Amino acid sequence: MKHPGFDIPDDVPQIQLGKYRYSNKWDITEQYKLPQWWRLPEDVRWRHTARNYRKSYDAWTAEFTFDTRKYSGQWLVDRVNADNPNAMCIDIGCGSNPYKGKIKNLIGMEPGDWGNKDVQWSIQPHMYKYFNDNVWDYAFAIGPLNHGDTNEIEEMLNTIHGCLRPGGRLIGLVKPANWAHLKVDPWRESRGLCYPWFRESIYMFADRCDFDFELEPVLDGTDLGNLDDERLKRLANIEPWENTLNGAPPVEEDVQDGDMNSQWQAVQREIERRKNTPDAPSEIIRQRWFWIWKKE
Repeated sequence: MKHPGFDIPDDVPQIQLGKYRYSNKWDITEQYKLPQWWRLPEDVRWRHTARNYRKSYDAWTAEFTFDTRKYSGQWLVDRVNADNPNAMCIDIGCGSNPYKGKIKNLIGMEPGDWGNKDVQWSIQPHMYKYFNDNVWDYAFAIGPLNHGDTNEIEEMLNTIHGCLRPGGRLIGLVKPANWAHLKVDPWRESRGLCYPWFRESIYMFADRCDFDFELEPVLDGTDLGNLDDERLKRLANIEPWENTLNGAPPVEEDVQDGDMNSQWQAVQREIERRKNTPDAPSEIIRQRWFWIWKKE
């Protein structure tokens, strides 16, 4: 497939094994030792994570993207289009490809077989081997940086850095480190583990991978008041299959994320709020760290 930003042959492997699978692993801040899950080969972790994304993405996760969020929705589209309406953009791990048609020159790239991608590619090896350097104006990383250990994330970021032109931006959105203090069995919980991102982690990866900040980290969440009644009812009728936190408080106290069960409970409370106390404020759930880096 040929494109101004890449030239990729037809037969390219999708997944490569992790290179650091026999070493003890810590998060970048060295506050938490990563559990045994992160010592498994990358393809094993990916297969398990992908199996559960197939189960949960379209039915649950995709309902909380774009139009429900403060920064990674229309705000981001308006910012990119105001900066450069002809910007070349790659949406890495695009999922439902929510920016397609809203940003002119955007390609949605997703390694999994869910969502509504343009191409089924992964950062390694597709971007690493076949994307041209210094070409892209924007790289959206709305989620993929959750799926790797510290070394793998650094490799992803260095690959993205090389693809961006000087002055290009990386848009990041990651899950907070709410699970870092818990002993979670990803097999029992029917989910893959996500990397424990702290606000501090974003600054440390920026320094390590030679990015400057255009927007400092802010919390981007879903205001349940923005969901229409039909969507809320649809979500309320889904039986949650994940209860990882089991009521445990978050690591960073100002971050409200929660597992699927706690989010489902918040949906139930929102339905009751609309019935009984419509003037009361709605809840904000699924908070994520959002930022913009710039390549100098």
